[in-house]
Amino acid sequence: MDKGQHLRLFIKDGANYDVIAMATDLTLHGSATTENTSTKDTTDAADGVSWDEFEVTQRQADIQFSALVAAGTDSAAKILSDIEAGVTDTQIDWEIALASGANNRTKGTVICSGKGKIVNMQATGQVGQNASYSGTINVFGPMTVPA
Repeated sequence: MDKGQHLRLFIKDGANYDVIAMATDLTLHGSATTENTSTKDTTDAADGVSWDEFEVTQRQADIQFSALVAAGTDSAAKILSDIEAGVTDTQIDWEIALASGANNRTKGTVICSGKGKIVNMQATGQVGQNASYSGTINVFGPMTVPA
């Protein structure tokens, strides 16, 4: 079993994947819409009872993340200004992977990957508290899950 701080979101920048700097939360959510496809041709079970049959008609997924606002620049990681600049109609490549090393930024085993668009970004700054931001990536197309 691994700890949450080792599960990190990496976003492709050029040829490299950069981690979200000072990340605090990460959620990957996936769901499927189904439709009942049972018909009069559906074969009854051995006990004479038939079960509904369902077919997946639509899949959707999103990634929600949050981080503390980092001052300055960080060439080895994505910070607030990078995420703000990414809220466009441009697809990005992303990976969720286990991480280790200094600041848990060395990418290890990839859990899943795919393409998406950053569709939401919100910064929050309360008096006397650390400033933070959050964002959402809508997943486009299939997610790849290594075997």
